[in-house]
Amino acid sequence: MIPAFQPSQKRLLASEAWARSKHSELDAKNGAAIQAATDRYAQERASQQPTGAGQS
Repeated sequence: MIPAFQPSQKRLLASEAWARSKHSELDAKNGAAIQAATDRYAQERASQQPTGAGQS
């Protein structure tokens, strides 16, 4: 029997449909979180650099 017609697949297919419907929203949130973490890391690195380093 084709898996899509078996009753055990209902939850799997519902989950896939939900994930597909939310993909754009979740992808945007994920991208924003990555950018925020990258910006935070860069800011922390910049604040740890000693001022005047390398000057004689």
